[in-house]
Amino acid sequence: MANLFLLIMPLVGGYLFLSTWNFTKYKAYRATGYRLFFQSAFVGFVLLIIAKVIVKALLLCGSMYLIMISEWIIPTGFNLESMVALFIGIMFPYLLNPFFSKYKFIWMAAKDRGDSLHLMIYETIDNHKPIELTMQNGKVYIGLVSITGDFVNECAIVTPYFSGYREEKTNVLVITNNYQDVLAEMMKSGTRIKRSDLNVTLNMSDVATAKVFHPEVYVELEKLSRR
Repeated sequence: MANLFLLIMPLVGGYLFLSTWNFTKYKAYRATGYRLFFQSAFVGFVLLIIAKVIVKALLLCGSMYLIMISEWIIPTGFNLESMVALFIGIMFPYLLNPFFSKYKFIWMAAKDRGDSLHLMIYETIDNHKPIELTMQNGKVYIGLVSITGDFVNECAIVTPYFSGYREEKTNVLVITNNYQDVLAEMMKSGTRIKRSDLNVTLNMSDVATAKVFHPEVYVELEKLSRR
């Protein structure tokens, strides 16, 4: 039983480390079967070595009381070093993630799978530019976008400037709502409202196209469409 847990705990710790650390998370999602198993086993082996060093260091420092307490807490048949390896696998990613931004992780994931739609959105987020999102149903949202969730289940949160639709036959953009004017009028009337109160959450799988929105280009295109 002890040998079994000596193998299983570091393996689980290795998997949790790979699937939680932003730097390796997207690759872990894409890896399947034996590849993910061997990657987890390798990381688990490294964690076990680190755990052995930590336990030995505690013994050398005379922390016998800590070892004795751990023997009382850890169930019979469990190995202290393997449990420490599991603990490292769970906790270390959360300590490392602040230094490895999630934005970079999802950008790498999009680039790795050649997802031009997501790359366009991430570029506008990085440059703080408004984006025009056309949904599968023809609805259009224009504004600043942020992304929530991982690349597997993502949502786009739009702080809208405008919204409208594309005509089915001509595909011409028709703006029906100007949120800038709405906010201005509500503020004049004394209504307390923030721009973020108008945020719209969209499922990324429902987005058909995305492009940077240039108001001056829209104005010129609208003039041409009226000729």
